[in-house]
Amino acid sequence: MPRDRAVELSGLHGFPDDPVADLRPAASPRRTAQLLRKALTAHGVPTLDTDLMMMRSGHLTLSVAQGVLVWCEPERFRWASETGLWAWHPVCDPDGAAVRLAVQLDKDPVLKLRRAFPRWTILRFAGTERLCAAPGTADLVGAPAVEAGSPDGLAALLRAIETPS
Repeated sequence: MPRDRAVELSGLHGFPDDPVADLRPAASPRRTAQLLRKALTAHGVPTLDTDLMMMRSGHLTLSVAQGVLVWCEPERFRWASETGLWAWHPVCDPDGAAVRLAVQLDKDPVLKLRRAFPRWTILRFAGTERLCAAPGTADLVGAPAVEAGSPDGLAALLRAIETPS
């Protein structure tokens, strides 16, 4: 078979082989997840120990923000992109994955609010631009739930509640 034909057929159904198939993780999945957490923190996306969970499949998942779950697979990190398609990044570059995740979080106004106000549960009313926030941690017991018509409006309300008079 000619070489160019062999290259063309190298992947499943004519698609190229997985570009990270030959990468081997430098450490265990738990260690690569910890390296991703450290890189995320350096890029302004803190996570908690409780955000890291082992799934029945044996993969670790890291909850980066409400609605953004990163699967820590043997060769790559995988998460749903802003388009709803899978995004992936090799585990040998946790800093690169952290940068991509931070950029994605900054593009979505709800995720940006959740990142700025991690002690609150922030939701968007379906089919509208209205947002609401409810206390999400024990230290906010007694704080009111609030709603606003824009991300900036909700951020102002939450700052007013969180800033002591």
